[in-house]
Amino acid sequence: MLQGGENFGRYRMGRHAFDKTFCKVCGVNIGNEAAPIGEEKIAALSPELRAYYEIAKTLAPMNLKVLDGVDFADVKEAKRALEGANSGPKYVNP
Repeated sequence: MLQGGENFGRYRMGRHAFDKTFCKVCGVNIGNEAAPIGEEKIAALSPELRAYYEIAKTLAPMNLKVLDGVDFADVKEAKRALEGANSGPKYVNP
């Protein structure tokens, strides 16, 4: 992210190990991120969720529909990983 971070909101979901990020101005989903939780809470996660959390800490999935000028034909790996990349109406900046 280059600018606008002050307009990001977050809400914790599921087992409180992951955050959804959204725009505080228009409400659009920006992405997901591993929540900053302590070692004690990480240790309390199920083995499956703990393994997923460790991987998720290294990733920054993002809603590419909110980026200006992104040509999905140029984003082959993400397009393959994101089944919903071509669904729904395209995002229009307000």
